[in-house]
Amino acid sequence: KSKILVGGTFYHGFYKFTGGYLKKGELPIEAAVRELKEETGIEAKPEDLNLIVDSKDIWEYRNDHVIIYAIEVNEKPDIEIDNREIVSAQFYSPQEVRQMDVFPTILKCLPVE
Repeated sequence: KSKILVGGTFYHGFYKFTGGYLKKGELPIEAAVRELKEETGIEAKPEDLNLIVDSKDIWEYRNDHVIIYAIEVNEKPDIEIDNREIVSAQFYSPQEVRQMDVFPTILKCLPVE
């Protein structure tokens, strides 16, 4: 069964995926790999990631371009949270995520029941 890694932050009252802003000259997929490593200690290569959402939304009163990638793993990886941006992280079923207070774009990523 699918499990989804969701993290809690200290600066928002909801759960989110790892992520952040692009550094100058950085591609979105490179930022995804970097943020995953920085926030959870999980290492990935760009070719391991699959684009699942590319969405433009209004967030915190500004236009926000959200790009989300997924990665499939055979074994549950060890998580080493950074305790800066992410203060908790664990794997949940899609049904559990639907019951949580999550960043709205996450709901676009969940499999249809």
